[in-house]
Amino acid sequence: GEIGDLARTINKMALALSESFRQLSDRTTHLKQIIDGIGEGVVAVDREGRITQYNDRIYSVFGLDPEFADTLDPVSFLIDSRIDQFFREAMVENHNVTCVIAKDHRQIEIVITPLTNEEMEVTGSVGLFRDITQKERLEQTRREYVANVSHELRSPLTAMRGLLEPLTEGMVTSPEDQQRYHEILLRETLRLSRLINDMLELSRIQAGTTPVEQEAVDLDAVVRELVNNFSAVIEDHGLTLEIDKPEEGLPPVFGNFDRIEQILVILVDNALKFTPEGGRITIRTARGYNGASVTVEDTGSGIDPSDIDHVFDRFYKADKAHQEPGTGLGLSIAREISRQLGYQLTVKSVQGEGASFRLTIPYAAQRPETHREN
Repeated sequence: GEIGDLARTINKMALALSESFRQLSDRTTHLKQIIDGIGEGVVAVDREGRITQYNDRIYSVFGLDPEFADTLDPVSFLIDSRIDQFFREAMVENHNVTCVIAKDHRQIEIVITPLTNEEMEVTGSVGLFRDITQKERLEQTRREYVANVSHELRSPLTAMRGLLEPLTEGMVTSPEDQQRYHEILLRETLRLSRLINDMLELSRIQAGTTPVEQEAVDLDAVVRELVNNFSAVIEDHGLTLEIDKPEEGLPPVFGNFDRIEQILVILVDNALKFTPEGGRITIRTARGYNGASVTVEDTGSGIDPSDIDHVFDRFYKADKAHQEPGTGLGLSIAREISRQLGYQLTVKSVQGEGASFRLTIPYAAQRPETHREN
């Protein structure tokens, strides 16, 4: 009887132990799945610096090929990257270590936290690695945008103040001078109004508050409307307008008439600003494999190679002194509309020979997925 009781007790202990092992295995598996599912790189080490847990995301955060994990173990990776010293610091000092390191044009945030037991003894540490490159770029863009807006608003306001003060103090007595001052004030007011309207337009497009329906559009009709609107203006500037289109015409494109016209108006207006009197503006339509295109070419000053990658940036002006007319937002608006509606807007230029902007729109027959501003 006693041996039977002992056997039954041993069987119960074996079952309980087996259940404990199973639960422990399940928890280990769940922990591994959780760590692997985290979007950031995670590495946990014990007191001696031996890695106890990690996920492969640690490699992609640093821009390494996932297959790199097969040839370099995490311990060697931490040592080669000199990150192991941050783990030692967190455990020795028993406090969180936070820093940002640069690796191959990436900004990587590292947060290492010491691990303690019930007696508050440090038993290891865990590190979280996050790629904040995009976040830093967005923050830099925000700072630059605020600075650019402040600069562009300050310029007309400073000019207006410089004119209003002598007028208010009665220092300008000549009717001719007063008229000249009023004309300059009106011009600066209109400039300020255009700037604010362009900023609101760009913000509204990016916010996608107004959906844009797309349908089959006759691109030739859009170009004809554009030419009719600009013929007199181009003639007043002493320029020549040329139209180059295929004899058989273009098949319908999948787009929005008003938005396409808005983009082309911006491109032609930009060509007007930089083409001297006697120059030529050419509007060329063509068939392509992926869609029909409209190209606006000019024989103006062209774009410097160092500037061509920035022509679509907000407030960017090739003239660093900002002497040419405009708010510096037109091409940004054109690019944003194109991006939102699935068009392609590109630029080519040879400095001193002119610039060429090409807008490519998919054919209606291809019926791509409808794009909306969102």
